Amino acid sequence: MRLPQRVRDSIQEQINTSFHNEINRHEGQVVDITDTGVGANTEFSVPHALAYIPDQVEVLVTEDQTDAYIEVKPSGTAWTKTAIFLKCNTANCAMKLRLS
Repeated sequence: MRLPQRVRDSIQEQINTSFHNEINRHEGQVVDITDTGVGANTEFSVPHALAYIPDQVEVLVTEDQTDAYIEVKPSGTAWTKTAIFLKCNTANCAMKLRLS
């Protein structure tokens, strides 16, 4: 028995959406922070456009990075589909982060 075209189209759309979401989740989003705007070990927010709650953050080291060694950790505030909340050991820190 062959499924009706509208059912096949619906299934294909769901497969495409799921596949696209997995690709986005794998690639994540890179966020460039020019200044956290806060003192050391003080919470700052990082807005993002992932449309899901990220489960990891990577600090990216770039050739033009001028800040000394930085340590970034979760602040304790729950992350959301639009922002994460971190603390950095350096005041007014600049960094590049990959959220995924």
